[in-house]
Amino acid sequence: MDKITEFHIYLVDRYKKFRDKKYLERLKEIINNYFKDKLYKIIIFGSYIKGNMHPLSDIDIAIILKENIDEEERMKFYKLINKEFGLNPFEFHIISIDQWEEWYKKFIDEYKELN
Repeated sequence: MDKITEFHIYLVDRYKKFRDKKYLERLKEIINNYFKDKLYKIIIFGSYIKGNMHPLSDIDIAIILKENIDEEERMKFYKLINKEFGLNPFEFHIISIDQWEEWYKKFIDEYKELN
């Protein structure tokens, strides 16, 4: 098997794995435990919600916080996610309530709350 075929198989397996709702449930649990009282909402949007995901798609997750966090806290969160899931398709948008209301909400036509 050549490298391109191996990579294609890997991408398809990864796609199938992260489409399983148990991964979103585990992700939700991690986000809730990590951000605790700072968390306002968890929103999933993009191709996952629209139903047009493909093996190279990411899964867009907006983590809306009641207060801003610093870069160090963001990096700790990303490390925790990488430790739990390894190479993963999640694209996190860690934002404030104001950013959600004033920008994201205007441009995202379909979304679902996870919490």
